[in-house]
Amino acid sequence: MAGLAGMGSLLPVLPGWLRLVLLLVLALLGPGGLIVACLGPLPRFVVAPAIPAIGVSTLSLAVTATLAIGAYEPRVTTLIVSAVCVAGGILLRGLRGDAHTALLRPPGRARIRQIHARARRSTLQWLRASPTRLPVALVIVGLLIWLGSLPSLDRSSYSSYGLIVSTPSMAVALGATVLGLLLAVRAGHLAAGWFGLVATVLVLRGGTLFATSAAPYPWTYTHLGVIDWFGHSGTLARDVDVYSNWAGTLAFFAWLSDSAAFSSFSLAHGFILVCHLLTIVAVYLMARAFRRTPTEALVAAFLVEAVNWVGQDYLSPQAVAFLLAIVLVTLLQVARDHRFAQAASVSALVIYTGIAWSHQLTATWLVGATLALVLVGFLRPLWTAIGVLGMFGLMLGVNLDSLVRNSTGISTDVVANSAGNVPMSGSPGQQLTSNTVHLLAALVWGAGFGAALLQVWRAQSATRRKDALGLAVVGFSPFALLATNYGGEAIFRVYLFSLPSMAVLVAPYLTKLLCFPGRRALLAILGALVVTAMGAQGTWGNWYQGIITGDEVALAKRLDRAAGVRGNIAYLVPGVMPANVSWRYVPRDRSPLVVDQTWGIENLYAGTDGSDPAPVDDLTYAVGQQARNRPYFVVISRSMRINALQYGKMTPGSFASIEGHFTRSGWRPVYRAADGTVIFANSAGASAWSALGTGAAG
Repeated sequence: MAGLAGMGSLLPVLPGWLRLVLLLVLALLGPGGLIVACLGPLPRFVVAPAIPAIGVSTLSLAVTATLAIGAYEPRVTTLIVSAVCVAGGILLRGLRGDAHTALLRPPGRARIRQIHARARRSTLQWLRASPTRLPVALVIVGLLIWLGSLPSLDRSSYSSYGLIVSTPSMAVALGATVLGLLLAVRAGHLAAGWFGLVATVLVLRGGTLFATSAAPYPWTYTHLGVIDWFGHSGTLARDVDVYSNWAGTLAFFAWLSDSAAFSSFSLAHGFILVCHLLTIVAVYLMARAFRRTPTEALVAAFLVEAVNWVGQDYLSPQAVAFLLAIVLVTLLQVARDHRFAQAASVSALVIYTGIAWSHQLTATWLVGATLALVLVGFLRPLWTAIGVLGMFGLMLGVNLDSLVRNSTGISTDVVANSAGNVPMSGSPGQQLTSNTVHLLAALVWGAGFGAALLQVWRAQSATRRKDALGLAVVGFSPFALLATNYGGEAIFRVYLFSLPSMAVLVAPYLTKLLCFPGRRALLAILGALVVTAMGAQGTWGNWYQGIITGDEVALAKRLDRAAGVRGNIAYLVPGVMPANVSWRYVPRDRSPLVVDQTWGIENLYAGTDGSDPAPVDDLTYAVGQQARNRPYFVVISRSMRINALQYGKMTPGSFASIEGHFTRSGWRPVYRAADGTVIFANSAGASAWSALGTGAAG
């Protein structure tokens, strides 16, 4: 069925969105289903995440291979993969009697009617049951408040404290959905709990899709530029940046976009919400693998969602690798059962291979965690560790040159590596957000450590003790990454990687507290609401720094065309506005100007009032010497002003002073908008901008 869906996606008469859906069916069910069917039996709850994870891993590797040899043909790849899935499905029809292949067969009509009737009866029962009326009502009220708040998000004014202050109704909506979820857990109604959890995800993350005109976060667009390069050139640019050396995830999205003729920008816009919905399912199934009850597993999924403020959920190799890592840990746990050891271990190795060629930091964490699991006697069979080490070594060998050029190296200054990537104290709102997430991280790690100690100490069997040890090792092994700075982001990845294990460790205790009578349950509910509020401040506190408008994306595309393959674009505050949005970034990067490597206006003006004209004069002279006949643009955007205010990089009046320096130095303002965005250009840049048509300075 997945193979036929893939073949159907090749029909040119179908709209792009339908071809995308058919391709996702192929990717998430086809290769993974075929491999799992050939390997052997797996528990039913593990099959659900393993099949799509293996599918994404194998397809990303296959597309990367075609890019590496210069044979990238997305529709041909789709046809070959579809044909293999169809042929494999036909060959496996004779194995229908085996338990593991039976899990992969779609249910018959009678079974579908039975499932539908059972679901209808259970839904009516929990809707009519008095203990679920209040939780469901609270969740519905929260969703209605959220829907009413969405239009105001786009119109809300900047606040350094984020959405909780600028749009307080969002906090009310979140409180209602979380309270409904907690009361459903207390009442023991799993379906109502899932309703509350999905609603909580919508309230926390849905605004990035339903209240914005473009995908958030500037780094999203850097990744979209890489995807565009893959589609444009059909090759890897291994000499330019790390993305072509760890191309797996972005190669997968390039194939998906090009084969479906569906915009990668639209893919990115909806990715964050889908990523979080998949995360709660993956964490739930991981918790079930570690012998948590369904209710405890639901609480674990809620905890990960509530306290995840890191913001590594946009279309990126990190987001996909994190999801794959959760599935991999689940498979390592299942592999300890000798009945499933072979199938689970091989599946884990396939997924690790996909991670190793997609995101180097996640692969590094997992290889360290694997070795630690061997040391505590958790990992079985041992050849799994040998396979992980071998693939990690191969990855290092192939990409050694890129690692040397781009790595921040090993550092023993753990304090500096834990400091984050913003050296300034920032605005009052930013200080509140920073202090909140620091406290939240301490609470999460402290609770996880205490839960691990209790479970190891009080374990009633060796199996339970090994479960707790395994979770503790996976959860605390990311701290080894503090031996590197990773551009100031190492501490954020440590926190992110630790969340699933911390949540699975803590979930049984929170579930018990919620189900206690009287005061203890009330304290547990209040504590969970406070923790959720802290996580929401971490997520929403930087809302205005991450949001990208559709106008900014359109402007970035026009700027990219004007700069062409020989020009340059400088940003007053780098990493804030969409940049490198198309394939042109590769030839631009291959012919850099010396001035790009020696001049950084943000650092030269950081913390000042912008009154000193010297940095602009130095830039003007350097551009005149090195880029007289090449387009050169300097961008000062709305989002840069907000970012500088939020993080205290510049004083409010500095932007007007800097703009005056550019005007007096002979730069031409080729674009000016009411939101404060202005683009200056040299003579070649002004000519290139005018050649594109309308849009000159007004």
